[in-house]
Amino acid sequence: MAGKRTMAEVMAEVETWQNPAFELEKRGIEGSRDDCQACPFAVFFLRETGRNEVASIKVDDTETTVTAPDGSVTVFENPSRMMWFIHDFDAGEYPELDVDPFDVFDDDDWWGDDEEEDEDDG
Repeated sequence: MAGKRTMAEVMAEVETWQNPAFELEKRGIEGSRDDCQACPFAVFFLRETGRNEVASIKVDDTETTVTAPDGSVTVFENPSRMMWFIHDFDAGEYPELDVDPFDVFDDDDWWGDDEEEDEDDG
């Protein structure tokens, strides 16, 4: 289970990755093509950091923009291997990591929480 690290710690780890596709796949991370808020890296960052660190995230080709729960914004420059992965992923590579956008966050505990929603219409 993810240790809920800071975004800076997680980005520092990503900078060491030689093969981002392999690293994401071995962690069970999937995402949606051409979706800066639901791509595999956005999912990975959200899972590793948690709600106390990241309220929203936008991962584009060159940078990752993180908005904290207090509204502060931090921009991280993406490592070169991450940039190449994003380019290739959006171009159709790594189909094993691609899922429908509606399936990216369909797991009730994707944040690692144990909360369940009550859908009683009663």
